[in-house]
Amino acid sequence: MPSAAHLPHATVISDFSKALCLSGLRIGWMIERDPRRRERYLNARSYFTVSSTVLGERLATLALRKRNLIYDRARRMLEAISRCSTDCSPSTQMSFSGSARWAA
Repeated sequence: MPSAAHLPHATVISDFSKALCLSGLRIGWMIERDPRRRERYLNARSYFTVSSTVLGERLATLALRKRNLIYDRARRMLEAISRCSTDCSPSTQMSFSGSARWAA
């Protein structure tokens, strides 16, 4: 699926929560091609950002650089859970999810 980031007047905003498993950091990202509009967004950010930290931004940068390792691990876990949902005993299934829903 093509990204809206390729459109000339689009601003794309998202976060690292689901894509990189970083929901606790509350860090987002933006793609904006227009320098003036980008500067306005960055200025507005200072009014709305409450808890962004240098450490959180550094961790998000590191995760972005290592995203292939994160994605590979997530794929392996999903494959293991998928295999286990049909092949494992109920007690093993529960250890994957922390609840009995996989055991049903």
